[in-house]
Amino acid sequence: MTKTITTQSEPETAALGRALAATLARGSVVLLYGDLGAGKTAFVRGLAEGLGVSRDEVSSPTFTLVQEYRGGRLPLFHADLFRIDDPREIDDLGLDEIAADGVLAIEWAEKIPRAPEGTTIVRIRHGDGDVRLIDIAQQPWPSPDASSPEPAPRPHATAQRLVALAVFVLLAVAHTWPLASNPAHLSRNDNGDTVLNTWAIAWVAHELPRHPARLFDANIFYPERLTLAYSEAMIVQSVMAMPILAAGGSPVLAYNLVLMAGFALTGWAFCLLVRRWTGSWSAGYVSGSLAAFNAHVLVRLPHLQAQHVEFVALILFALDRLVVSRRLRDAVWLGVGFALQGLTSVYLLVFTTWMLLFAVLGRAREWLRREPVRMIGLFAAAAAVGTLILAPYLFAYYTLHRLTGVERTVEEARQYAATWANYLLSGSRLHYDLWSHRFMGASRSSNFPGVTALVLVALAIAWPETRRDPRVQMCLAAAAGCAAVSMLPKTPIYPALHGLIPLFRAIRVQAHLGQIVLLMLAVVAGFGVAGLGRRWRDTRRWLAAGVVLCGFVNLEALRAPIQYSPFSRIPPIYDRLAGERGAVIVELPFHAPRIFFANALYMLYSTRHWRPMLNGYSGLRPDSYDVTYNAILGFPDDASLFALHERGVTHIIVHLDEFSGVFGHDRYEAILHAASLQLMAADGDIQIFRLR
Repeated sequence: MTKTITTQSEPETAALGRALAATLARGSVVLLYGDLGAGKTAFVRGLAEGLGVSRDEVSSPTFTLVQEYRGGRLPLFHADLFRIDDPREIDDLGLDEIAADGVLAIEWAEKIPRAPEGTTIVRIRHGDGDVRLIDIAQQPWPSPDASSPEPAPRPHATAQRLVALAVFVLLAVAHTWPLASNPAHLSRNDNGDTVLNTWAIAWVAHELPRHPARLFDANIFYPERLTLAYSEAMIVQSVMAMPILAAGGSPVLAYNLVLMAGFALTGWAFCLLVRRWTGSWSAGYVSGSLAAFNAHVLVRLPHLQAQHVEFVALILFALDRLVVSRRLRDAVWLGVGFALQGLTSVYLLVFTTWMLLFAVLGRAREWLRREPVRMIGLFAAAAAVGTLILAPYLFAYYTLHRLTGVERTVEEARQYAATWANYLLSGSRLHYDLWSHRFMGASRSSNFPGVTALVLVALAIAWPETRRDPRVQMCLAAAAGCAAVSMLPKTPIYPALHGLIPLFRAIRVQAHLGQIVLLMLAVVAGFGVAGLGRRWRDTRRWLAAGVVLCGFVNLEALRAPIQYSPFSRIPPIYDRLAGERGAVIVELPFHAPRIFFANALYMLYSTRHWRPMLNGYSGLRPDSYDVTYNAILGFPDDASLFALHERGVTHIIVHLDEFSGVFGHDRYEAILHAASLQLMAADGDIQIFRLR
């Protein structure tokens, strides 16, 4: 049924919107039709006021397409399709999902090919002067809780997303160049951490589908248990590496491809998140670039565990939806996102926990205002889902702590805490040589956001419509809180907090929490880009300006071309050990505890056979390693051979050149004449002996 109402002024038009708001429930959609200046925005201001939102906050969202107003009885989502030229672009705005969270008002609804059933249609026609003739056709709107399948993405929306993915793949190639030119034979294997992480993802990819219950009993530091838990297990990255390794790719190739995938997926995820929140692809591309290619991650190529933060975008999206919709399914997605991010890195598990804590506090005024008990229950449900998924993973680390008592100390936390200098350090070619290098000695982590990012963040804070956006406030609260925690160990109160809060005892380098600060600022900077778009008069020139902004943030971060080390292959002699059942190995020279990172290359070689070995390198070094080092220091004397027998060693691999360089050629000659050692195979300077 259609009702026609005449209003004599803009306030009367707004009053009509206010009256309509009283009849709307969650999931309601209002389609507004009318010429320029007809009064559509005035009507929406009335809707906002009727829902309990200040009408002064409402302005036309022409340049951001969708604006959100919260704090009232229901959230109001205000869309303006004036600038939509292709109706297929409407699909990418996700209006169907947005509508389920509150009240959706759409200006220029003429751009929608067909009005869905259950909408309230408002047509505003000009009369004389300020007179408006307003036709309202109101139909029942289906319950937002009604189960219905999610609409499949239209081809146009899917194509835009795939184009964005392709762009971030190309940017990942550019920022890591020349790695993509020869990913099987270029590496950062000059760094022990790179080799450790290469071995780790290969071990998990090998063991997880075969013996998941023994996953954490890795083949290093034999006979110690839970040695995978000495460092990062990187379950997600390892699963990504599985098809590469199964196809015959080397662990080095798998590491490099998963590394570039981390950059690309992080950029893509944050691009889609900010595009969804602002309606601006320019904002999405800038935010994605800032999240994926920043001062922190580009100096940490050896640390694969830091390169996959794509699930942080899912966490932010799910948290926002949960606060707005109060639906169990959003709590489940929040828990799943948290768990997936935790499975990439223990560090990121801790950091994401801090981020969530501050983000939830940043939205406290909103979720405490209505049904706080229900919200606490939903937060608990999200925590339960995340804990359930993470339980087997965390149990291994807990068991290691219980057996060994290993945890990070106050002294370590203070040594590796951030200072203000960390947030001024960048390794980019632009900033480092020009000015940032002077902060190198005073920093534990590189966390400078970039000049372009800081300007965009400042604009987002300066403009009222972005400053008041709850998502901007949420990300700013998380950024400020995480920055404070990264520097907290330097304060006098930290020792007491260290004993009370387990998160502090789980990790060593609190300064790396700056990575989360950069991610939060990346999102806020996207809102700054969207704000610029609102103020830009020429659409075509704005497209060019968006490209320039995206170029600026990438050029600021650029460190390429990067110097890599050549990698040829794992010596094929190691294949001989794959068929030696029950073998236990030691590789010589067995490096001194102060340089035990030199064992990392032995670990990479062990990926050809996976036999347990006394050697190892990780974030922890067991006492047994030092005992073994001292026990076999005189190898091949009788005492050292006896010590190896005691430890169950069956095969000894000697690297002739390196062993002779450390102990002299005469010591090597003694190996050849030892009655207990039988030469089994030789390849160049590598010789394998059987210990009899």
